[in-house]
Formats: sequence, structure tokens, C-alpha cells
Amino acid sequence: MASGWCHERTAARPTPVRPGLVAAPLDRFPSLDAQLAATTFLLLHSRAQSSSICPSEVARAVACDGVVWRDLMPQVREVARGLTQKGELVVTQGATILPWDQPSVGAVRLRLPKPRP
Repeated sequence: MASGWCHERTAARPTPVRPGLVAAPLDRFPSLDAQLAATTFLLLHSRAQSSSICPSEVARAVACDGVVWRDLMPQVREVARGLTQKGELVVTQGATILPWDQPSVGAVRLRLPKPRP
């Protein structure tokens, strides 16, 4: 894993997600899906409103204790799909916004929806 990502965590110690950004302790999440969703929003809110993230950033931030981040990718995409269905997240491929019910093939990005005027 890249420097700054989680290598080892405990529920009592906040986890560095990336330099200068700390995630909530693990015991605050009722499920892995909740942790993936929270990490997605944590990463997005740490950047400009118009910025996006790669789903692998979420997987890398959460993976530890011997879990390979690539193994989390299907679940990260599924959580993103659910957040998109609720209107809380936008999944893009290039300049195209993907509908929540359309499976994606290839690289995608995650971003917050644009604020409504």
C-alpha cells in the first residue's frame, strides 16, 4: 500500500486515510458497507466540490489486516451504486454520468452531486 494509507488499525486509534486526513475509529461503523460509504464521503469532502475520486482510493483506505484492496473493489462499486440510487453520489465514466442501474465496465470516478440552484 502507498505511504499514508492504513497498515494497521485498532478501534481505539483513528486511522490515517491520507496525510492530514483521519477517519473515524472502526467501531463506529455497523458494517463494511457503512465504512465504505463513510470513507467515500470523507475522501470527497476533503477535496473541492467539483473533484472526484477513484473507487480504488476508498478500497485502499479501508483495506488492512491482510485484506487486499482489490478484493474490496466489487463491494466499493456496489456501495457506490446504492449511494447513486439515493442521489447522494454520482458515478462518471469520462464525461458521462452513469445511471445507478447500469453496470459499469472499465474505469469510473465518484463525485458528489452538483448543488441544485
